[in-house]
Amino acid sequence: MHARWLPWPDVTVDTRLLPAGAGRHVRVHRLVTPGPLHAVEGGFAVPPDGAGTDAEGSGARAACGELTGSIGDLPGVRVGEVLRPDPNGHLLWPRTALPMLRGALAPGTHWLAADVRATADGGGGRPVRLDWRALPGLPGALRDGRAPDRPGPSV
Repeated sequence: MHARWLPWPDVTVDTRLLPAGAGRHVRVHRLVTPGPLHAVEGGFAVPPDGAGTDAEGSGARAACGELTGSIGDLPGVRVGEVLRPDPNGHLLWPRTALPMLRGALAPGTHWLAADVRATADGGGGRPVRLDWRALPGLPGALRDGRAPDRPGPSV
């Protein structure tokens, strides 16, 4: 799946969703910005009651009962954290715990990639190694470790 969106008139984001197994996909974004941006990308939320949360390095995980949501920055540049959003922002639960990634972007072209998971089996959100550079449909710039506008991935 591919979508182009413009969060502001001068910022373009091309997003691809690549299947990566049951309850798992990889999100790839090519973002072009003329100015600096503060970027935040969320995973799947769980109810916060008794939620166990973990944010370490470039990933974050939230689990409640059998439900688990996690997100990890594949290049390992963005920082993982778990947000407790204001109430009534979710259709099923009045409050949630939301795993997310946060990073600062300089002006230019950026390639971002995240491993996003949601499971209802009580532990499927635990880290499982993913050879993400081998996924079908992955843009060549990420597969080869370069962005088209300049050498090296910029995140």
